[in-house]
Amino acid sequence: MKDIKKEFDNLNSKFKRNKIDIGCSYDNKEIIEDLGKEKLKVKLSAIQNRNTVRLEDYIPDESKPLTFICVNIHVFQDSLGRGAFQNEDISRLRQVFEWINHRFSFNYPPNYNPIYTPKPLLKQQIDSRIRFVINKIEFYQDDSLCNTHSDNVLLNAIRQRDPNMIKQLNFLINNPSPPVSYTGHAVFPTTDMSINQVVHLIGARDASNVPEPWSPFGDWFLSLHWCHELGHIFGLCHTYDSANSWWLCARCNEQHDFYIYDVHGLSPNQDCPIPQSAGNNNIMAGAGTEAISTLQIAKMHYALENLTVGKYSKGCCCKKCVAFGAGIFRHKSQGAGVILEYEKTLANEPWAWDGKLFTCPSDGIYNFSVSFQKDSLVDGGTANDVWIKLWAGWDLIGTAWSEKADAKTTGIVNAPQYGRRDSVCFTTNVKLKKGTIVKTEIGSHNNEKRHVVDVNFSGHLLCSDCC
Repeated sequence: MKDIKKEFDNLNSKFKRNKIDIGCSYDNKEIIEDLGKEKLKVKLSAIQNRNTVRLEDYIPDESKPLTFICVNIHVFQDSLGRGAFQNEDISRLRQVFEWINHRFSFNYPPNYNPIYTPKPLLKQQIDSRIRFVINKIEFYQDDSLCNTHSDNVLLNAIRQRDPNMIKQLNFLINNPSPPVSYTGHAVFPTTDMSINQVVHLIGARDASNVPEPWSPFGDWFLSLHWCHELGHIFGLCHTYDSANSWWLCARCNEQHDFYIYDVHGLSPNQDCPIPQSAGNNNIMAGAGTEAISTLQIAKMHYALENLTVGKYSKGCCCKKCVAFGAGIFRHKSQGAGVILEYEKTLANEPWAWDGKLFTCPSDGIYNFSVSFQKDSLVDGGTANDVWIKLWAGWDLIGTAWSEKADAKTTGIVNAPQYGRRDSVCFTTNVKLKKGTIVKTEIGSHNNEKRHVVDVNFSGHLLCSDCC
């Protein structure tokens, strides 16, 4: 064990001198034992050919297609079926991941705001553009699997059941004996694509050494803890200072490519690592925290493009049924085109539809329908027409126009006004690629304002190419 740690220290110092992120941490004994020192070695030729990384180049915008990470959840109960979760808890597990996807799609602002000059302030990124899709939820009843601390033992059990599940990111949930002081760990990403990253979540035991179930009342906080471990999966380090964070908090060099200056600041206001007493709400600060910084999101996307975590997005599970519906009541068009954000939404897969943008989860044929009713007689509305355009990426795939109020009455004195109220609809089938973003844009003729419309928008996957 000492030899492995020494090898890790030697490699880490080598890579630091050359500004290379080794991609994994000496976070706990089990991870290093599982990896072994041979798998910590990265070819030094990569050092000579590598350009400096600018995390700012990896900040996504809202037009970037969502990246889906496919997840399997494995619950290892004892031989009597006792454990952190029961078979009837599948809906709880799905709810936890809905909250995780909410956290990755709607980012809370940080409460710890360092002044980072001379670099300009970064706009807070709201959406990480990363989502998680549950592929399988598996239950095992085996005392040895319930009791083990080893990631590899559990991964071998998964391989025996279905070797294809190794292609996805695996969550391992058990109640090890003897109990441990931590509640979970994750394997950091690396350039060695043979490494299997996992999130290992640790349940508790009672005084009689019987596995205890997790309370459903704590599922929201459980989702925050799992978000924290997922941060490690993408290579995010702890932001706070603690006795066991000697490596995770080592990224305090302002010149380091992966220094997160929108969390820790720059000299003379640098605060890295953040003292635990500061109580910052960064998701990597500890349990029950929520904010993700813009540069942390950028580092996630760097990891997706360059490190092992990216492989879990390439073989993402195929969804056979994806459907959504949305509506907005009494929307006032603002003249020039704007992307509609709907008030009422319904979706069987919330990770694919956020109320504004729909991201195609797989290659296939999709059906979309748009309808609206214009009423220019209220709120001082103008008489001109209203249009809604349906976009798939940069391609216009449909347009609906209302009728202009004077379209049938031009030149007729005292004629009734047609088009003051008008209903329009259209539907289309289109073949799209996985990750294509579909959205609706509303505007009005000559950019006039105060048109009032009720809009309904729906879509579903007709036929997936991957099923």
